[in-house]
Amino acid sequence: GQIKPSYVPAKHLRELRELTRLRVKYVQNRTQFKNRCQKVLNRVNIRLRSKLSDVFGKAGMEILNGLMAGKTVEAILEQTENKQLKSRCEEIKEVAKGALSENDIFVLKHLTETIEHLNGQIRHVEARIEVLANKRDVEIVSSVPGVGKRSAAAILAEIGDAKRFGNGKQIASWTGLAPSLHQSAGLTVLGSITK
Repeated sequence: GQIKPSYVPAKHLRELRELTRLRVKYVQNRTQFKNRCQKVLNRVNIRLRSKLSDVFGKAGMEILNGLMAGKTVEAILEQTENKQLKSRCEEIKEVAKGALSENDIFVLKHLTETIEHLNGQIRHVEARIEVLANKRDVEIVSSVPGVGKRSAAAILAEIGDAKRFGNGKQIASWTGLAPSLHQSAGLTVLGSITK
């Protein structure tokens, strides 16, 4: 009894951790592929990001799909039924003056296909997380301002059994969210969070 036993989470928590960490990796990979698409567009002087809040949203994908089909931006904007694109037609024409080469189109097609595949994988993982996560606990944790259901499931998976901590300060310290505090000779130095 002199050695404190290490914490080994239950099987369902280990599985939930694995899924939440897998989701994070998928989201990071999707972001990398989106950035590669942006790089190709920026290189040919098509800067949609400056006028569209989400280049991979409905309006942005309509332009991307048109460009990959070999159309010009002007032709895409003339044929569109999208109200957002119609209202910002002139602004978009100003930032999209370039043209894609055959190789650029090939690269963009592969990148967007990979992004769509990753979107599907993320949806599948999220559905599995919803099945494994305790719905009551997720609702409690997601009631904290700024914490959504996905973040709540990840928090629950990483912390595991909260009863192993004496109080909230210990949990905050374990997660690295408690800033360090050093006091000496009337001088107080606050450090940053560690994680």
